[in-house]
Amino acid sequence: MEYNKDSHKTILKKQKSLPLTKSKNVHFADVCGLSLVSVHKISMDDLTVPSNSDLKNEITKELILAFAQPIALGNFVERLKRLSVSLENVLVSNCAIMGTIKVRNIAYEKNVFVRCTFDSWKTFEDSNGSYVPLSYDGNYDRFSFALTVPSTIKHGDKVEFAICYKTVSPDNELWDNNDGKNYVIECKEKCMARNPSYSLLWNHVIPNYRR
Repeated sequence: MEYNKDSHKTILKKQKSLPLTKSKNVHFADVCGLSLVSVHKISMDDLTVPSNSDLKNEITKELILAFAQPIALGNFVERLKRLSVSLENVLVSNCAIMGTIKVRNIAYEKNVFVRCTFDSWKTFEDSNGSYVPLSYDGNYDRFSFALTVPSTIKHGDKVEFAICYKTVSPDNELWDNNDGKNYVIECKEKCMARNPSYSLLWNHVIPNYRR
């Protein structure tokens, strides 16, 4: 019988191309006598739990208005008619003072700004107001303003400001300085206790824990 080399090579290729099948054995912990749950017990000595003395109170700064909101006063309308300009409302945060101003429409072109000081008028700065769209009611316009409070402000410091309303034709310079007292905002320290839920959390995690 004649030996065919090409036929032998073809058979070898086919044998090499056959996929190899491997058997896998899966073993579960409980079958092998092991526990499915691993429990690690710790003692109270293993924990570092903060004491109440570690939870110190936090000191923050707070800006407090030293005047009543003008819009809430009973003479607001009368005063606005007399002065032609008046602070309307003020909102404060730890870093900004925002408010609105109403002015009588005595000229088309208006220049409204807030003059403020953070050092008892040793220096001052002017901040322009922005017209509030669609605020004209037939007699008055509304402007808004925002003042940035320096981060260096501290307990006992004061912010003082007044409102100026200028027109070119006619040539007017009108002021609202809170009847000569200026508008004053004081910086106060506020002591805030840390959230007591922190300690309650430990009592929940460790029911028998007592400090």
